[in-house]
Amino acid sequence: MRNGTTSNVETITPEKASEYLGLVIENNRHEIPPAMSDYAADMKAGRWKLNGETIKFNSNGEIIDGANRLRACIKAGVDFTTVVVRGIESRGTFATIDTGRPRTLAHIITMHKEKNAKGCAALVSALLMYEKGWAPHQGGSGMTRVQEETFFLKNAASIRISVEWSSTISHRCKLLTPREFAFLKHSLSKIDEETATGFLDTFASGANIGKDDPVFILRKRMEKNMTDITKLSSVTKLAFGIKAWNATRTGEAIRCMKWSRYGKNREDFPVPV
Repeated sequence: MRNGTTSNVETITPEKASEYLGLVIENNRHEIPPAMSDYAADMKAGRWKLNGETIKFNSNGEIIDGANRLRACIKAGVDFTTVVVRGIESRGTFATIDTGRPRTLAHIITMHKEKNAKGCAALVSALLMYEKGWAPHQGGSGMTRVQEETFFLKNAASIRISVEWSSTISHRCKLLTPREFAFLKHSLSKIDEETATGFLDTFASGANIGKDDPVFILRKRMEKNMTDITKLSSVTKLAFGIKAWNATRTGEAIRCMKWSRYGKNREDFPVPV
């Protein structure tokens, strides 16, 4: 390489990582716990791949980038393979290192050429929360980016169908968000895809529903939510959707939608039947 720099692929052991950490340049010793924990989890599970990211040494032999990966190696207790660049001129370069924002799941899915990457990312997050036994609230899945990407690639076809369908139906029905429609479509379709689509289409249209039908009860509650000052949480709306589905499937009569996430009447998030 030019300007006295060299580049090599090296396998870093935890012992070597500890040695290298002693060479981290002054004032660049800050630790980023979330990133380090994610890296360590991926390394320990064998998901970490040689990806072109580098451990960078300046011309004085000090590390100017890559400290969190080294800390992760030590935490995981396993080797990892990476590109190591040595001899980088410090003057005028440090400010250009690692200035980009962390890559979001939507960015990663975009790289897989998905048209609605944001919709897919939102659904992946909700599905992973649900699989872990959490109520699918708004926010992160609690998984690493590698785990999220792996889950998406494994389920890409069904996720894509649910997101495309929800994008279409949410244009004519505003009672649920596209993410909420997609979650219900994906989850209920695992039980019975044709019936799930019919159930959600009927809810969205509001046509030809008897007043005792669980779909009617659900729709009326969502219509009320549109005008209420205090809105239902996304988790509650999804719980109501699944409870109405379950009542439809079992023939259970319901008079109103009820579900409590907290307090003395707390219920687990419902499971579709």
